[in-house]
Amino acid sequence: MAAHAKPDSSHDRRAARYREIASILWDERVLFLFRDLGMGAHAPGEASLAETSDDAPELGGRRAPREVRLRRAIERLGPTFVKMGQLVATRRDLVSPALATQLGKLKDDVPALPFEQMRPVMTAELGADVDDLYAEFDSEPMAAASIGQVYRAKLHDGRDVAVKVQRPGAAEAMEVDFEIITRLAHAAAKHTEWGRTQDVAGIATEFVATLRSELDYQNEARNLTRFREAFADDASVAFPEPITELTTARVLTMELIAGIPGTRPDLMDQAGVDRGAVVEAGVRCYLRQVFEFGYFHADPHEGNLFAMPDGRVGFVDFGRVGWVSERNRARVFDLMVTFAEGDDAAATDIIVSMISAGPGLDVTVLQREVGRLVDAYQQHGLDLDLQALFDSILTVVREQGLRMPTEYVVLFTTLGVLEGVAKHMAPDYQLNDTVEAYARSVLPDRFDPERLKQAALRTLSRYVHLLEDLPVGLSRTLRRASEGEFRVAVRPSDYDRLVDRLDGLVVRLSFTLLLAAFVVGFSIIVALQPGNRAFKLLAVAVLFVAIVVTVWWMGSLLLRSRRHRR
Repeated sequence: MAAHAKPDSSHDRRAARYREIASILWDERVLFLFRDLGMGAHAPGEASLAETSDDAPELGGRRAPREVRLRRAIERLGPTFVKMGQLVATRRDLVSPALATQLGKLKDDVPALPFEQMRPVMTAELGADVDDLYAEFDSEPMAAASIGQVYRAKLHDGRDVAVKVQRPGAAEAMEVDFEIITRLAHAAAKHTEWGRTQDVAGIATEFVATLRSELDYQNEARNLTRFREAFADDASVAFPEPITELTTARVLTMELIAGIPGTRPDLMDQAGVDRGAVVEAGVRCYLRQVFEFGYFHADPHEGNLFAMPDGRVGFVDFGRVGWVSERNRARVFDLMVTFAEGDDAAATDIIVSMISAGPGLDVTVLQREVGRLVDAYQQHGLDLDLQALFDSILTVVREQGLRMPTEYVVLFTTLGVLEGVAKHMAPDYQLNDTVEAYARSVLPDRFDPERLKQAALRTLSRYVHLLEDLPVGLSRTLRRASEGEFRVAVRPSDYDRLVDRLDGLVVRLSFTLLLAAFVVGFSIIVALQPGNRAFKLLAVAVLFVAIVVTVWWMGSLLLRSRRHRR
């Protein structure tokens, strides 16, 4: 096998990665991405984008649906695209259910690297050899993922810890992919309708920021500290303590959460653990995270939940944390209450307050769809299915051509996945019992007179200056209206682009009139046949040039018009 020279610059690495991506997309016949992302220049030589349809029933022996081919391509593109696909799978407001289902199958499992390849990372980050920093260190990883591997160790003071070490070169490789993803997203936003309407560039930037934050283990350490402080008074849950002096951007040392993972309910039964109690404590903890503190563990799966020997429920992996404002979490809470009460009008009002709705929103159609969801929820109220409910809400929003802010989508997805985890660990557990009990405990606090008074004072303070200026401003407006000075300014959307087009039209019109004046004027001069032969020859020459320029100008205008129509 021939050796290839390693690219020696970021430009070379990016170009090589573009070619690799294009080759994989072509091999999986996901050709619509070539067109939508403007990657035709990187397509392999045998690709014929103009003649081949990616929806054909058979392409090189591939009969799989488009969604399956896209998922396979992402798996081959590597960890950055796998993680991006996992994030996209949670955005049911952006992708179809079929694509979301396929992207949900993406796994971040990779073979573990030998510890001898990981040791230099720890030495460089911590400034000393592993054997000097830890009393014991197990070189066989407990877990391995695309970004890092986790090891069991013991400190010199006897505490058991888990050590997460980032794979060598992982951050550098992902940064190249981040740049490519951002460029492709901006290309899609510029050249495609779906890219503009869905704000693909903004979403890609947001996703890249989320993934980049996971590369900094100090960020995860700060998250752990925040959750430990928030739940210091809760004896039913546990969060690992980060060991600050042994933590850097690429190495995280934290207290070991020992117990039975949620992926092994069979071991819980053997140990006599009440799975229902474990799930209830976990769900109650999540509800407090969301509706009391406003930040929550945004990656709730069975592997991140442990039943500890002392009866507590342990949480791990806090690289990804969601945030929700007090106003928005109140809206989500109220939305759940309106569905439980069967009030489709109130539910519609809350959804309208959540979404980015333009003047073309048809509230009647939206309320009809929301009413259908409310009726379905009422019929299956005893079998509460938050994931199906939230997925349906996001689907309705997407089908109506609307956008739901990311803050809500992440929260909806987290609560929905949490319910799936609960059902997997304890099939007989009734999630609605915990939700209703929590709601009953929270509602009195929400309507506590003192709390309402404080909220009213805060709101009043925000608008006190507006109230002071309102009489003066209103009197000035009425006086100007009575004197005929009242004006209404209308600024259409895409105003600057419209002005530029009008300016170009005026320039072309002026040039056309100037050419017409030349042609007419020198035609008259030639027709009069002046006695000066030299002057007549000059007039004929200028007339000829004017006619040529006129023909060229008219041809360019016709060509421009044809391209614009295309």
